[in-house]
Amino acid sequence: MTKDFEKMALTINDLPHGWIKEGTPVVTDTKYEAEFIYPSSNAVLLTVSMERYATIDAAKEELNLRKNKVTEVRVDTLKIGNEGFGFQEPAYTSVVFRNRNIIVSVNTNTYPAYSIYTLQPYAKLINSRINE
Repeated sequence: MTKDFEKMALTINDLPHGWIKEGTPVVTDTKYEAEFIYPSSNAVLLTVSMERYATIDAAKEELNLRKNKVTEVRVDTLKIGNEGFGFQEPAYTSVVFRNRNIIVSVNTNTYPAYSIYTLQPYAKLINSRINE
């Protein structure tokens, strides 16, 4: 049985006061993507995406491909889901994890970049909803 992405996704109520939901989430059978904005002098964009793969092996392969693409900055292994990682660039931060055949990424675009540890609680919340 597969769950609706909306039941697993981050919502505006999960974020601190001041965040605004941007547009309508993109939802298909295999993908979900939503954006939130924190309107400040440097306008923070938070993007949450989830993708469901046909098999766990396909998800593992995709996660490894994404991790291997990060070559300019340090990649930290994170204990979220079955496996995860995070990285921080000067104006972009990403936390990515796999739970069974679902890959989730939580990303921010702002300068200076958010820390990986700022995004981890949101990733962990999504992971707990996947496991419900």
